[in-house]
Amino acid sequence: MRLFIAVNFPPETKQKLMGIIADLKKESKGNFTKPENLHMTLAFIGETGRAADIKEAMNEAAATVAATAATAATTATTATTAATVATAATAAATAATTATAATTAATTAATTAATTAAAVKSKHLHLELNAVGRFKRSDESLVWAGGASETLEEIQRLLAIALEKRGFDIEKKKWTPHVTLGRRVKFFSLKKDADIDAYLKSFNIDFSVDFDGICLMSSEHENGNLVYREIYKVSVP
Repeated sequence: MRLFIAVNFPPETKQKLMGIIADLKKESKGNFTKPENLHMTLAFIGETGRAADIKEAMNEAAATVAATAATAATTATTATTAATVATAATAAATAATTATAATTAATTAATTAATTAAAVKSKHLHLELNAVGRFKRSDESLVWAGGASETLEEIQRLLAIALEKRGFDIEKKKWTPHVTLGRRVKFFSLKKDADIDAYLKSFNIDFSVDFDGICLMSSEHENGNLVYREIYKVSVP
């Protein structure tokens, strides 16, 4: 069975990505991704019968993320307690100078608590898609939408470690978050690399997506169509 680990997008994100694909089709031809197949690959494994070992690796990576999130939550609680103490100090202060200093301390502590709590809430849940680009393949292109996400990169790193520990051969090059929009894409009127790159850059996309887990996917050809199926999912806090 051909397997890979991925993030699957919600319908509203797929709709936005399909809007980009619709625009690309006006200027090019190629093998464009169907809405049901839009995903972001975290680790490609290939043909294997070791699904149980892959699930174990996914569970290990998710557990590491959960432990990190728990530590961050503890930090947020500590910061909130500090804010409460500082606020009490403000109320008790009688001298103007002391009150001002206490107020500043309370504000700083409260801001730290809010910022830390917000980071805990959003950690491992958020991705910003902000660019359309390509990987050049001779006279064709693989066109993608991508962005930056420290949390996705960390999850991918942990997955690679857990998989390699179990003997899987995982690609070593740096992973960057991207969604394949089309393969073997050729542009109708744009021929120069600089013109193609400028056209893709002109999309200026900027939207976000939240996700709640990582999925083990199978890839099969059925009646001439490529079909992806989710066979296992691990929640990510």
